Amino acid sequence: MKQFFTLLAAVLLTATTYAQIGINNENPDASAALDITSTTGGLLPPRMTTTQRDAISAAKGLVLFNTTTNTLQINEGDATTANWLSLTASTCGLSIGDTHQGGIIFYLDGSGCHGLVAAPSDQSTGIQMVCMAGYTRQPMLMEMVLAVEKVIRQGIRQPVAWR
Repeated sequence: MKQFFTLLAAVLLTATTYAQIGINNENPDASAALDITSTTGGLLPPRMTTTQRDAISAAKGLVLFNTTTNTLQINEGDATTANWLSLTASTCGLSIGDTHQGGIIFYLDGSGCHGLVAAPSDQSTGIQMVCMAGYTRQPMLMEMVLAVEKVIRQGIRQPVAWR
């Protein structure tokens, strides 16, 4: 009986030290937890809508196919604050709605690498407008700069006219 438990312990220890799993592969790569080899099929990740995706507590690095946006996505956030990045054909990896450099992307050009980012909160406090001495000789340009400064400082939501 003692020999049986010794043998069982040895088998269990040996099994837990070899953590790589190979599918159609007898020698999985040592750096991979899962190594799949196939010449006739690919990997099919879980597929779900945006609503279904948002209902789960997604671990950092979780990969899925979003059927609402038809994109492969990865969670760059964590289980409490997900940050889904769409993996698209763009070499930049940017998508509308992603966070980027402290803002939220709301427009991308055709390349998917250039666009506009909106700040998530008011950024008007502390902005200073500076006029260079060379521009003071051009009254119309100076008037435009002052009008823009007024819009920024006062938060005017109506167009400002200048002559």
